[in-house]
Amino acid sequence: MPRSYERKRPASTDPLARRLEQEFARYVGAEHAIAMLNMGCGLEIALEACGVAPSGCATVSSLAWPWVYETLQRRNVQAHYAPIRETDLNLDPDGLMEALAPRTPVVILPHFAGLPGPRQRVAQIVAERGGHVIEEAALALGAQTLQGQVGAHGVCLFALHGLDRRLACRGSILVVDDAELAERARTACRRRELEISPELAAVGLAGMRREPGFLKKRQEIGRVYDREFRARQLVGLRPLQSDPPAAASRLYYPVLVKQRRRVAQILSEDWDVEVDVPRLVLPRSSASRWVSAAACLIGLPIHSEMEVSDAERVVDALVHVLG
Repeated sequence: MPRSYERKRPASTDPLARRLEQEFARYVGAEHAIAMLNMGCGLEIALEACGVAPSGCATVSSLAWPWVYETLQRRNVQAHYAPIRETDLNLDPDGLMEALAPRTPVVILPHFAGLPGPRQRVAQIVAERGGHVIEEAALALGAQTLQGQVGAHGVCLFALHGLDRRLACRGSILVVDDAELAERARTACRRRELEISPELAAVGLAGMRREPGFLKKRQEIGRVYDREFRARQLVGLRPLQSDPPAAASRLYYPVLVKQRRRVAQILSEDWDVEVDVPRLVLPRSSASRWVSAAACLIGLPIHSEMEVSDAERVVDALVHVLG
């Protein structure tokens, strides 16, 4: 057959990719799953499946990861910015109405740093206008809301680095509970050749086997931090908490501190405590709380090899640094 007539073999026909999709859908309680190359690809496909054409518009949180805005710009989608809540830096449904697109609205709802966002309220507002919610759950695999597990309903995008941090932004899985939306997403994924590679699928499957144990350990370490910070009430530090309360799936423990880069440097050099200093995007920063949140956010370590004593040592280090 001449090369010009050859077609790339869709990765969804690969048995590893199929198995990853099936196991992932079962784990989060979703009907359908589509595995793709990375989070940007996943968001592009989700936007296309939900009817957001190039030069269209979508509503997005005013504080998010750079790849979200880069994807919107690449697809030439105009962003309508919704305010955030100070408790958890998730989208604030009370200010959503003013930010919705005038026609069929599509809202990109983050579960910021693994803290579940207000999906039910946002979904109700958007459904009344015939629109869609795309949940950005890069760090929220296994998180629970008052209505159930994140990803069990609607359209939700997960990152494979939720299973294995070494993957950075490689690999994503879009889960969907609507058969028509799922078919549109899968068709678009095949047409644009954005399917996951067998190598990434193998890493994802290995991560799925470890995930229940890792989730249990992450939540245990998170509860240690919760307990320690409630007991000590450190001046100059504010942990972010789910609002309303829910079970988070933190890959790090988000807190707000002043002079975050200085604090992170001292913790690393003097106490051997590596913290995340996330790079966030503030496309519209007129509200001072958004600016302060982006300038103050650090992530305390949470990983499966940690013990309770390790988390207590991190808090001890913060006491000295902030004291």
